[in-house]
Amino acid sequence: MNALVSANGIDVIDPNGVGFVTYTKNQPTSVTADVTIKTSLGDKAVKASGEVGTTINIPVPVVAGYTADKTSVKGNVTKDGISIVEPDTTGYVTYTKINNNNNNGGGNTVKPSGPSISNSEQYVSILPESNKTQLYSLDNDKMNFIPNTYLAEKTDWHSDQVATINNDTYYRVATNQWVKSNFAYLYIPTNGVVKISDHNQRLTNSAGKLVMIRELGADSLWLTDRIAYINNKPYYRVSTNEFVPTDAFNISFN
Repeated sequence: MNALVSANGIDVIDPNGVGFVTYTKNQPTSVTADVTIKTSLGDKAVKASGEVGTTINIPVPVVAGYTADKTSVKGNVTKDGISIVEPDTTGYVTYTKINNNNNNGGGNTVKPSGPSISNSEQYVSILPESNKTQLYSLDNDKMNFIPNTYLAEKTDWHSDQVATINNDTYYRVATNQWVKSNFAYLYIPTNGVVKISDHNQRLTNSAGKLVMIRELGADSLWLTDRIAYINNKPYYRVSTNEFVPTDAFNISFN
């Protein structure tokens, strides 16, 4: 703008016309919001974050005693919030109760549980501390070691089925080849930047233990490539074996 300088001071020329300034509020570039997912067990509310104009993967809540038919649903991010894509069809989640098949016949002896198998498309990552992870085959309702067959640590695998036998969970990674859940975690591939806001953030490793010698500084930015499920809780991965919980109040996508 132009101003007139005189002995009496400085005056803006035409302050109600060309000298008038209009401010426009910037639109948000990212949104964090509560999202409702329709499921066979009723509506489930989760918190999600994403960049405006993108479609994100939203983790499906874990319900004790049930398996879900998917690990994530799609959500569209706008400046007004986040909405589930096709909430009544592809965005709908069906939970199936895990049947342990326990039967004591009214007596005191509990028979071993038979296998409960469900279809579930997901990704599995072998824990970094696992070294060589043994694979199993399912024969005659029992899991048996496959001799000299292992998965290397820190390798990722596609799984299409989940089996529960005697309260142990296994993920199928090839034809009749199963890995025990104790040695792996489930994850959803994603791409984004995690922003730490007002204070330092502690880190967790894939075994669910706090990282004692490192934490993320306030206002720092970190790339994330997956949402991992550790002890049934979702985390963003920020390095090979370091994770931040998705529900931490000082985390948002930038």
